[in-house]
Amino acid sequence: MDDARPPKNVRLPAVDEVLRTDAGRVGVARFGHAATVTAIRDVLAAHRDRLREGGTATVAAGAV
Repeated sequence: MDDARPPKNVRLPAVDEVLRTDAGRVGVARFGHAATVTAIRDVLAAHRDRLREGGTATVAAGAV
């Protein structure tokens, strides 16, 4: 199960943290809460995959 986590020195933002950004608020207003949360989770999963494969990922909440 540890394979599902990014390296310990990388911290991905929580979904709630992303929702509190300007982009998160715009997403909720434009597409609704459920669709925005799904999109954020998908992006965070892609970042996790890249990190696990040894790549780099932008991990700032505002960049998600």
